[in-house]
Amino acid sequence: MSDLPDYNMPIYISGVTIPSIPIDIVAQTVGNITVDIAAQSMGALSVNITGSVATLNVNIQSITAGVTFNVNITGSVTLNVSVTSSCELNIKTSGGANIVIDKLTQTAYTERRVTLANNGDTAVLHGLILTYKLGKCFPRGARGYIDTIEIYCANQDVNDHTFTINLAPFPGLGTLNTVTLIVSANSTPAWRSVEVRKMWNYDSLFVWVSGESDVYDKVGVDLNAPYDASESIDEINWIPGPYRLWVRVNLACQTVGDIPISGTVNTVEVPSVASRQTSSSVIVPNGTATDILTIYGAGTLLEATLAFNTTAPPSSNVIYLMQIWADGSLVYTKYNSSLTLSETATAGATSVGEFYQISTGTIMNVRIPIKFRCSIKIRAFHSTGGDVATQASMSLNLVK
Repeated sequence: MSDLPDYNMPIYISGVTIPSIPIDIVAQTVGNITVDIAAQSMGALSVNITGSVATLNVNIQSITAGVTFNVNITGSVTLNVSVTSSCELNIKTSGGANIVIDKLTQTAYTERRVTLANNGDTAVLHGLILTYKLGKCFPRGARGYIDTIEIYCANQDVNDHTFTINLAPFPGLGTLNTVTLIVSANSTPAWRSVEVRKMWNYDSLFVWVSGESDVYDKVGVDLNAPYDASESIDEINWIPGPYRLWVRVNLACQTVGDIPISGTVNTVEVPSVASRQTSSSVIVPNGTATDILTIYGAGTLLEATLAFNTTAPPSSNVIYLMQIWADGSLVYTKYNSSLTLSETATAGATSVGEFYQISTGTIMNVRIPIKFRCSIKIRAFHSTGGDVATQASMSLNLVK
């Protein structure tokens, strides 16, 4: 009888306590390996595969909670792991191995409801939130239906005050959703809730809060780690601060677990909604560039219209000008180029728009896609010699 081990002999482990089981498969070709661990007390199970194994099946059930299962794969293997007990599963791969985690067996048709929060036990009231907006970042796990947002706040004034709460996927992006919370006069510090009731399609969430007063409106913070607060004057440039803002987000309709996209994927169109925004009538003085309409948020401008309330066609020495500003920078300018147009004339038409005169005004149209992250603005200028009432409108795709 040979002293060599019989590799075809089954191995059974039953009713014993084993601190650790190392399993090393080196430079071997093995068809299938099935490991069943049931009703055992075990510290750790380590599987190191450096050869070629067709399939490794591991079934872990009814074992002592807290067991660590380590798998190191440097060869070629199909790994199937079934876990019905509480354990820590660590998988390390190299050599082009692929891992697919299927959580559909974990009742994926049932929604999860969670609260995103990171705060301590005792809050310190922080003011100056009119000048310095305060933000809080949740980098993972925010995709779902935002039911309510809670902020720990106080109003020490004799009048009611409004707190504004803005939402974006990350700092520096314009607000995708805004809600307001009215806090009554002489309100002591407490958690206060505001309804959002919107689907949030992003894995990350940045929430920032501002108030109506630097003196009376205050929010709760604490100075403990891990820090997650930021502050900004312009709501575009954010500076991380060594404290935590007391904000909580209550979510529903979350999945058991998605594989998130981290970074920028420019072939995926983000969810958006069509919108048309129109300004009120704004008086534009002669020779003075004047803001007419500003939209805050992120998206794409599709068309812009500027209407000067002038009933007569412009003379050749009168200038009409429209500027489009995106995220604080001038990106497009349209002017009349000294054209003298007749009533309803379209001689000013170009590939991206028109400049023409109708009975009630001088009109400029621009149809050019301009993307923006924080804001889009129309500014007007003229040299008619007097004040001119002016109105603007924009058609956009806004990110939501």
